[in-house]
Amino acid sequence: MRMSEVKMDRRIRKTKSLLWHGLAALMMERDIQDISVKRLTEYVDLNRSTFYIHYKDINQLLDSIENELMEEFREIISHNIDISNLYESNLQLLHDLYRDLLLNREIISALLGPHGDFQFIKKLKQILTERIEEIGKALNYSEEVLAYYSAFCFTGCVGIIQQWIETDFEQSPEHIADITNRFMIHGMDAILH
Repeated sequence: MRMSEVKMDRRIRKTKSLLWHGLAALMMERDIQDISVKRLTEYVDLNRSTFYIHYKDINQLLDSIENELMEEFREIISHNIDISNLYESNLQLLHDLYRDLLLNREIISALLGPHGDFQFIKKLKQILTERIEEIGKALNYSEEVLAYYSAFCFTGCVGIIQQWIETDFEQSPEHIADITNRFMIHGMDAILH
């Protein structure tokens, strides 16, 4: 790769990073439909034509961000779960997932915040539900039980993430993963110990 290509790649990454961070900051203040390209580019001090080189509108930028995050989550979730040691393997998966959430804390806070995107939550639910159902089928759980368990786990995980956001990610990803795993595996028994 030539030096000019490296500089171009670096510039593109920097521009996209600015737009991601800018959109996250603006989403903390207002709904996505209230954010214009003009407002975003002024906020991050970029020319609007630079924005349009990469995206056609704010919704395409948001979709791009969400799709990249979903790809990261799918990769983490795709690791093999050891059914014979479900507690430990699920804990490792949650550690990895929460570490990734912490690395993307700005955009995750915006997407799950008061001005967040419901479509992001639906996408997250789909990939987590698929994984829970895959494990449940391997353990021969009925479809009805799996549907309720998936709903319980997903809603609980989103609630835990939102609480973590509200505490400004005070606890470590490992600590939050441990809490989540204990709730998922042991339910209410987890808070009695």
